[in-house]
Amino acid sequence: MKQLILFVLFMLFSETIFSQNNYGNGNGMILDDFLIPRSGGFYAKIRKHEQQIRLYDGVIIPVYETHGKNSRELFKLRGGDIINVTQFVYYTDPINEYYSGWVKIETSNNKSGWVLVSSSNKYNISDAFYDNGNWAILETIITNNKKWTVRKIINSHIVVNPRVNLRDKPGISGSTVIYTYPDHNSSVVEVISITEEKDSINGKTDRWLRIMDDQRRIGWVFGGETNNGEAGGRRVKYRNLPEEELELIIRFYGLSSGH
Repeated sequence: MKQLILFVLFMLFSETIFSQNNYGNGNGMILDDFLIPRSGGFYAKIRKHEQQIRLYDGVIIPVYETHGKNSRELFKLRGGDIINVTQFVYYTDPINEYYSGWVKIETSNNKSGWVLVSSSNKYNISDAFYDNGNWAILETIITNNKKWTVRKIINSHIVVNPRVNLRDKPGISGSTVIYTYPDHNSSVVEVISITEEKDSINGKTDRWLRIMDDQRRIGWVFGGETNNGEAGGRRVKYRNLPEEELELIIRFYGLSSGH
């Protein structure tokens, strides 16, 4: 009982902190959260997450009546199906040691339900795609009448190619080069934030990344001039954006029927 009370207090404290993150009216916005039993669970945080995904051939994914353990299976999604995701929920049940992430989906023939995207028997405060304010709006930058919405990204690194310019703002027009990386090697850098909007440069379309390198220089590089490889013996870990991560899970891997 003492552990349960401490858990409740911790979740309330955590929610007070994390709810300060700004998602506007877009994906990541908290729609509901509760600390009372609902659908067999103890704590859940429901977020807006709207995205359309087409399943790859061969994928079979069960759809359940609600999120949570022991939910009843309604039907199965199969390769070629197109689904509209509307919500994401991170579900925490410490009593039964069950922690999971779910998405609410709707099909083209008006069927709906919940799909399991992650589960574990170990406690994790993370609510996956949006943990610790990931993808929250940090600021808006205007350069030459172009608006850049800057979003937070955490636990992410990237390799900057040789001869890439580090700029004081996103975009080529209206920004100033503050450093040019040397032409003889690539550099592993930390990604601090990212633009929601994409840019097209020399035939490549990507977002702008605000980075900090090992000399603690901070600035912007074009994502099309970076890669997810290895430099200086270091293998980078680039964090996918919420929509990219969910698409990888659902389109390529599918899920087992057990939950």
